[in-house]
Amino acid sequence: YKDTIRDMMPLEEALESANECDAPIVSICGGEPLMYKHIVPLTKGLIEQQKRHVQDCTNAILLERFVKQVEPSPYLSFNVHIDGMKETHDRVVDKKGVFDTCVRMIKMLKERGYRVQTNSTIFRETSTEEIEELAWSKALRRNLS
Repeated sequence: YKDTIRDMMPLEEALESANECDAPIVSICGGEPLMYKHIVPLTKGLIEQQKRHVQDCTNAILLERFVKQVEPSPYLSFNVHIDGMKETHDRVVDKKGVFDTCVRMIKMLKERGYRVQTNSTIFRETSTEEIEELAWSKALRRNLS
């Protein structure tokens, strides 16, 4: 990414691309899309088209700022990335406390009426027990309810 990290599709081009392809779902992803300077008008513009569902994929770190600008909508959902339970997730993202931020932001989103789902990358080193805990943990589900 070093050579292209600053290259960003212009807002008008992104909106027109979504219009042109007429896909029923637009998934906004790629690193952390909430860093994209036009993410708010892009998300709002796609929602206003009301032809498609918009899915913002995020690591949750910038969500608090974003939701102050974009209201819940039946056309919007957030896909929060969680790569394992606390120790694994924080190690994988190389930043302590990110798992707790994800849990806190998911709770906030749900309380405010947003649609939320998660996705996980399962690594070779991840134990079956941890995968089961991530998927079926009563404690985690209780925190996310």
